[in-house]
Amino acid sequence: MTRQEKCRLLQSLDFDLIKAEKCRRHYWTFVTEFWGTWSGDELVPNWHMQYLADTLQEVVFRTLHGLPAQDVLINCPPGSSKSSILTRMLHPWILTHSPNFSTISASYGYDLIEKLTYDSLKIIQHEKYKRFFPMVRLAKTAATNYQTTLGGERIICSAGSDIIGRHGSLITVDDMENYEAVQSNSERLRVQKWLKGDLSMRKKDKGTVSTVYCAQRLSFQDASSFLLENDPNIKYICLPADISDPEVAALVKPRALRQFYIDNLLDPVRMNRTIFPKILNDFNNSKLRFETEMNQNPTSQADSEIKRDWFRVISKKEFFELEKLNPSARTNFYLDSAFTDNTKNGKNDPSVILAVKTINNTMYLTGLFREFMDFPDLIRAIQSFTKASGYTNRSQIYIEPKASGHSVFQWLQKQTTLNVKEYRAPTESKRVRSEAASGSWEAGRVLLVEDAGWNNSFYDEVCVPWAVKKFYDILDTLTMGTEVEIIKGGKTTSASQFSF
Repeated sequence: MTRQEKCRLLQSLDFDLIKAEKCRRHYWTFVTEFWGTWSGDELVPNWHMQYLADTLQEVVFRTLHGLPAQDVLINCPPGSSKSSILTRMLHPWILTHSPNFSTISASYGYDLIEKLTYDSLKIIQHEKYKRFFPMVRLAKTAATNYQTTLGGERIICSAGSDIIGRHGSLITVDDMENYEAVQSNSERLRVQKWLKGDLSMRKKDKGTVSTVYCAQRLSFQDASSFLLENDPNIKYICLPADISDPEVAALVKPRALRQFYIDNLLDPVRMNRTIFPKILNDFNNSKLRFETEMNQNPTSQADSEIKRDWFRVISKKEFFELEKLNPSARTNFYLDSAFTDNTKNGKNDPSVILAVKTINNTMYLTGLFREFMDFPDLIRAIQSFTKASGYTNRSQIYIEPKASGHSVFQWLQKQTTLNVKEYRAPTESKRVRSEAASGSWEAGRVLLVEDAGWNNSFYDEVCVPWAVKKFYDILDTLTMGTEVEIIKGGKTTSASQFSF
């Protein structure tokens, strides 16, 4: 070929068409090519971003080719571009393969998912996208969704919202809950029910439609923990920010990804050790929260004066054998009451009932009730929970003597035959009282009877630093029970002798 022929060939090539085809074939190439169409910031690439993009491409291709679905859970730190790769840019890329493709995009907050979808629209409406992919044309745009002329659609929703009648060929969930919501048991249950209930039913074809969840860890009992416990086949990707600690390094999934860490850092440019002190400060200097959200390590005991390993868990079978050897042991109950008509805003305290049985100077926690309730529901819950948890005529129900507790005490005393005891108001702080009881805890005199329904809730409130505690109700009942059952030896002395 002569020089002139080569020049004519080059002039005849459509470089936009070549670039467009490269973008279609490789999602990561699309990300790098179209990053600037929605973001004012320059792309700072890192290996994990390409890995996530490749993983999402595999999920999409499985659906496009009718292969069996593969749900994916991704845990990675905030600020790692997960929302950009999963929620902003994925659907615009999918449309280049299938302009009739429908995606359901969800998040804990509607404002967040709406903003991310708006950025997706900016990509599709950009001049470069129109030039590269002329077959993708919008028929309808709105703040909440958009549709293509060939029937493709972006459907958005927030946790718990109603999307009846809408179905997608892919479901993506970007941040299933926030830090405040995960502290509430009722909020956690609401999100869990939605994830595996309403949302999971929105698949066009349950055999080929996958769901991709992406979030940083928030607690022992967050939505990620729920998904891992309830879906053993889910593909799990875990990318801590700093794996200098061997305990954290063991969390990396898949394990082979450790080889890509530089100086034990996931992203040595955007998440280097010089910015960790600022992040820690943003977390109120809570090492636990840093370990949880940055290193995906919610079981860390950093900063907590009350250690998780102080409270050993025994099986129900072990406890049953102990009960047979100690038939005279009775079950007592410790109540920290609060009632509210607004259970959704998280501003009110929950009511807690702790069931305990003391055998040989060791207190066994046999049951825990914790819920936001109004007064009538709480009264009914006290009666049903104590009955189901082994209440007898020898049992005592000890009630913390705040205003709500006094109302509960008076009603139960007058309207039921339950054995109730009320204490005077506390004279010391919660922290001082718990420190006085902590010697018994550290000595192993408090054990938990195995129960997946509440064991983690106990750890999640009691075994966290004071700086990040949102609620103290379980701790209050634990302290009260330790005082009565162990420190005072279970003596049922008069109310005036107690200083709660």
